[in-house]
Amino acid sequence: AGVETDAPAAVGIEPRVNTQDPAFPALWEAVRDGRPVAFDYRGIGRTSVARRHLEPWGVVSRRGRWYVVGFDRDRGEQRVFRLSRIAGEVSADGPAGSVTVPDGVDVRRIAFDWGDPVSEPRPAAVLLRAGAAQGPRRWARDVRPAQDGPADGEWDEATLTFRDADRFAPYLARFADDVVVLDPPDLREAVIQHLKSVLACGHGPAEPEGPAEPERLTGPEGTVEGR
Repeated sequence: AGVETDAPAAVGIEPRVNTQDPAFPALWEAVRDGRPVAFDYRGIGRTSVARRHLEPWGVVSRRGRWYVVGFDRDRGEQRVFRLSRIAGEVSADGPAGSVTVPDGVDVRRIAFDWGDPVSEPRPAAVLLRAGAAQGPRRWARDVRPAQDGPADGEWDEATLTFRDADRFAPYLARFADDVVVLDPPDLREAVIQHLKSVLACGHGPAEPEGPAEPERLTGPEGTVEGR
């Protein structure tokens, strides 16, 4: 742009990667060091975890979510795992330098073509307190009087559509006791865990900020690759 720059003034500036996923530091180091890892993983629609063993090739961000791409030793093929679905700590599962990224591998393309980053829409059955939870009501496919519900008032049953339980749960949790998730189990569990974390911090759920569905928001994209 024709603007003079002062290179020495930039000394000390370091790039930062914005992620709240606890598994990110360990996976980034594993990619950097070429080290296999093991972790417990909760798949889509599951409430239990399974132990996975991975040779990590790279870490990729898409729509504000981070994914690790690599060779799954359990499946014997390349796989993509979302970091937010990793439960507990990521542990080393072999020596540094033992992971080799195949020539021509594009970890970003693998992650973007994988089914998990763009999950198919799923229905959710929820109870909405009568006269409340206007945001979910606007997004509901249908709303009808509930046959059974909590004894502390009148309730409607609604069907909502969502893609990502981890992103949709905080939105529903904002409505506190005006929304009860009935199904699917992974969304119900995600809402319960979010409310428990709020209580543990000593703060009540934030006031809903309107009907916008958080999972539709997009974030910056980035890639961390190993070679």
